[in-house]
Amino acid sequence: MFQMMHQDGYMMEYKNMNADYDIEKMVDILELDKDMISFNMDGSINYNGSIDVIHKKDLKKIEIKIKRVNGNFSISHSELESLENCPDYVNGSFHISFTKIKSLKGSPKKVGKSFGCGGNLLESLDGCTQYIPKEFVCSHNKLKNLIGGPSFVGESYYANDNEIISFEGAPKMIPETFYIPNNKLKTFEHCPKFIGGRFNCSHNDFENLDNFPQIVGRSVFYSGKKKTITREMINSVCSIGEQLVTSDGLEWWLED
Repeated sequence: MFQMMHQDGYMMEYKNMNADYDIEKMVDILELDKDMISFNMDGSINYNGSIDVIHKKDLKKIEIKIKRVNGNFSISHSELESLENCPDYVNGSFHISFTKIKSLKGSPKKVGKSFGCGGNLLESLDGCTQYIPKEFVCSHNKLKNLIGGPSFVGESYYANDNEIISFEGAPKMIPETFYIPNNKLKTFEHCPKFIGGRFNCSHNDFENLDNFPQIVGRSVFYSGKKKTITREMINSVCSIGEQLVTSDGLEWWLED
């Protein structure tokens, strides 16, 4: 029988009441160090380190509830089908990439750094952690919009290579890069008004500059149906810190 120390120091014995999985096998699949596991009264575990699992084709479900991870939590290139039993609290970064998940329900209540969910089968961001201190990545999914995504991102936001037709759900401002090329956007409605770093919205299908961000701290990469863009037109809707690159390859360094 598999045994772990209770977080208060008392020895407790993990009992699989439903007998539908093997705790030893799950510890092995997740590559957990038993010395870093503590056991909660509700049957969940805490892990005093990082969990990094890659290329585990036999991982379809996390069979033991993880309450807290004091490092990073990362699962990539696996057959994982849901975030059930994923940690509630991750002190580092949380990354689930290139899996079979279709929903973010079960995401952590809190992460300490970045949140990545790229390369999955997501059609919605519902269930996502709402406060992301650093980067948020949801690239290479099947998203149509950003509804349900984080309301705050402390650094950059990456949403490229989806099927996005609307900025709806995006934060009001993004402190660093906003990267959203290779989608199906036609309008800037609901786009953040302030982007502190680079704004790449190339390879979309924009028809005009209505609702374009008011301030972009560094560079803008733009392409759309409207091929003829002048510096005056850009400056009339947006203050750009450094550089503008348009769909025809024309580049301006915006200097006073």
